[in-house]
Amino acid sequence: GNIITTFAATQQLKVMLGEISEGLAEDAEENENRRRLSDCVSTAQGFQLNCTKVSCEDQTRMCDGSFNYPYVASLKGAGCDTLDSDGDGIIDVCEDRFPPELVVRDAEIFRCDEDDTKKLCYNGKVFKSEKQVKNFLEYQYPATDDCSPTKDLQVQIEHTQGLCRDTVYTLTPMQNISACNNRAPTVAGIFTIPFENPLIGNSKEVTIQLDDEAPVIQCGFRPDNSSINKVDGKTLYHYLPRNGASSMGMSDARFFYNVTDNCEDSIHIEVAVKSNEVQDN
Repeated sequence: GNIITTFAATQQLKVMLGEISEGLAEDAEENENRRRLSDCVSTAQGFQLNCTKVSCEDQTRMCDGSFNYPYVASLKGAGCDTLDSDGDGIIDVCEDRFPPELVVRDAEIFRCDEDDTKKLCYNGKVFKSEKQVKNFLEYQYPATDDCSPTKDLQVQIEHTQGLCRDTVYTLTPMQNISACNNRAPTVAGIFTIPFENPLIGNSKEVTIQLDDEAPVIQCGFRPDNSSINKVDGKTLYHYLPRNGASSMGMSDARFFYNVTDNCEDSIHIEVAVKSNEVQDN
């Protein structure tokens, strides 16, 4: 009981400090659904023999007084309450069936749609590589769990759709306890309770800006006077004798360039002209 109470206080503190557990809303909804029992038997007057339904007054119990292990085993904190939560007669770390969650360190920077507060995106920078994206998201969205320490938690980050400004990554929290590999389902009376390792939590999608392809540049000098590019309203010239005269003058170099990119954002182009020749006049 104390562990669960302490965990609830910790989650409340996270919210007060600006850290938002993305699973809190789902937890509240799930708990509300559990309170709305339709197929139960009242035990207000006492337990009943040979009764196999859930008690309407206490969901942790069946109507015959035995524990409702599927319900108890799925509760937050059941994997670390020092009790036998799944009825196998053993108290161990492999009783944790409550999945990990994602916590966002700075929720405000991921709010980009006033009409859809669940949409997550980040427009603070354009990332130049997938490694940059994953390092950023891994820091901003750590996994948290009701029982497991950080060493048993990780966040799987995958590019799932989109490019450039609409690049979407899916983040999935995972709990992996090596001691629980190949754990068989627990049999407790009439119940068979499955166990999953790794234990997967609810995923979140985050839209970011990723441009990891350099622009394609084409440039050169045209053999004729057609379609000469201009830079800031001026064409580029080189020095040649003017009309066969001995003095040097400027002649059109017929320079051209073309720059394309995989993203639709505007491209800043700068053309620099350098020479090892001393300027004439």
